[in-house]
Order: sequence, then structure tokens, then C-alpha cells
Amino acid sequence: PTIVEPWTASIQAAATVDQAVQVLTDLCRLRVLDPACGSGNFLFIAYRELRELERQATRRVAEIAAAHGVAVPAGLPQYPLTNLHGIEIDPFAARVTRLVLWMGHKLAADRHGSPEPPLPLPDLDEAISQDDALKIPWPEVDVIIGNPPFNGSQLLRRDLGDDYLRFLEREFRCGIRDFCTYWFRRAADHLPPGGRAGLVGTNSVGQGRGREASLDYVLQQGGVIVDAHATQKWPGEAKVHVAIVNWVKAPSEPVTRFRLAGQDVSGGIAADLVPAALSTLEAPTAGREQERRLSRSHPGRGRIHPRRGGGSSPVAPRGGRLRGRRAALPDRRRHRRGSTAAPAALDHRLWRPQP
Repeated sequence: PTIVEPWTASIQAAATVDQAVQVLTDLCRLRVLDPACGSGNFLFIAYRELRELERQATRRVAEIAAAHGVAVPAGLPQYPLTNLHGIEIDPFAARVTRLVLWMGHKLAADRHGSPEPPLPLPDLDEAISQDDALKIPWPEVDVIIGNPPFNGSQLLRRDLGDDYLRFLEREFRCGIRDFCTYWFRRAADHLPPGGRAGLVGTNSVGQGRGREASLDYVLQQGGVIVDAHATQKWPGEAKVHVAIVNWVKAPSEPVTRFRLAGQDVSGGIAADLVPAALSTLEAPTAGREQERRLSRSHPGRGRIHPRRGGGSSPVAPRGGRLRGRRAALPDRRRHRRGSTAAPAALDHRLWRPQP
């Protein structure tokens, strides 16, 4: 829903050689970020699917050229590995991510050809950064994906300490919520108009105060939820139920298709991850007013107002060095934030078209 489907539709819609080449060119400029990349599973899958989309777009150019009796343009672009960005606090996991992407690059070269020779290996030191994603600016990207760390709000003080909780309250101004909530807020702020996100979080992002701090905020920033699973058991070892949420920010054209748990729904999806027609929630504009009232009555709470290039959620200049990291939890709590690689059972719900 976040990568494969919109680009597949664009490729299929191309009717002229110029249109198909433009789709391919735009695809090869797509920048993807996993701000909690662990050992790189999501980025590996994203690269695999992007290289397959590149192959489809290149084939579409050739098909249209043949149908019109013209030559295929020379020098068609290919998707560069360095368009993938990751942030990870664990230095070993960050190194593993680079290795995983190099392996994916070699596999793609064997199957599709490569934008550069497999050797020497592309330099990923800047693309995959070891730092704190909640404290450091993110690079400008078009797509944000991932499985942010999760940990219940009642456990954060014990696991992260008072200083870190004071930072969360000061930076995000939504109180102390499940840890994954803050990645949803940062992604909602950071995406450009037309940008897409696909995140896995605990099912609390669609419920109560967790929803108010995450998916309500996503909608308030212009997000439109296009595909979601409200709750399902995590297929790994962690004893938790998760939600999968895919959204587009401020789309230039009206969204016409919505899916919940793989089934089409009409009229949109509300922040509580039910069909909008069945939701009892107020509209996002009402939610903004509620947060403003909360901010006035409780200084230090309410929503933040980031400025591009500065403020509490600054954005690095395009092409600038990637900084940021995933915040760490002690090993004894590692199971609560999920493994560093999402189980394969979730992969098709993030990348592949639904039937």
C-alpha cells in the first residue's frame, strides 16, 4: 500500500514513451527512510520491491516504444541503493543493516542489473546512521516505513529514566504514551505533501490516549489513512497485538480506495481504525481545537508546530548527512519493542498488493 501499489498504478497508467520514462525517473528518485531500522529487514524488502518496480517500468517503456515503432531511449535510470536511509541506535544492528543491503544489492544485480557494479560496495555510512531518531533531524525523504520500538507508557520511566521522559514530554508535548507513538508523530510532521508512510505499532495507536497522540495527530497534519489492520497478534515472540497503518499526507488528488484488514471500505478510515462512517470520533479539525485547549490549560502539553529546517522537528537539507537514531531499551525489555527484523508474516501487508 505504501510503495508497490501506487507505483504499479503509475506504471500501468503511462500511455506514451515520455510518460513511462518520467515514471521510471521519478521512481528512481524516490527516497525511503526506516527511522528504526533494526537489522534492515524493512529496507531490504523495500529495495527488492523497488528494483522489481524499476524492471516493470523499464519494460513498460520498451512495450510502448515497440507499439509506436520508436527506439527505446538510451541511458534509462536505475534505482540507487543509496536512496535508502536507516536510523538505528544499536551500532551492531546498524552495521548488520549495511551488510543486509549490500547482500540485497548483489541479489538485485544478479537478477536485474545494477545502477553500479556490485564492487566496490556502495558507501552506506551516511545512509545508515547510528544515532537517536527521536533527538536528531531526519533526512528529507518521500516514504517512511518501519516497525518502531514499542514499550508501554507505564514502563518507560523504569526503562529509559527520568531525563529521557522529560525530553519526550518537552519535545512531543503529548504526555507519556507507548514508545512507538513518538515515531508516528515525527513521521506525520516530517513527510512532505504527497509523501507516504507505513508503520507497525502496538494496537494502542488506534485506542484512547495512544490514538490521540498518534493517529489523531496524523490526520490533523493532513494524513489520510488508506490501508490498515487495527489489531493482530504479533507473529514473533513478543506477546503483543499490533496495528499496521499506511497513510498518505495531503494527497494532491482525492483517495478513492480504502482497505481495512484487506477488505475494501467506503468513505475513508478514521483514527480509531474503523470505517469513517461508523466512527464516533470528532473530525480532525475538532481534534486540533481540543489540543489547543489542552495546551492552554496544561502548559507543556498539546501539539507541536515544527518548522521545516528548524524548530523542534528540524529537517536536514536535501542531500545532507543523515543523522538520527532509534532510542534504546535495555536488553531485558527488548522483547517489548519487537525484534530487530519484522516477522515475514507482516511483509505482504506492507509491500505487496492485496487481492
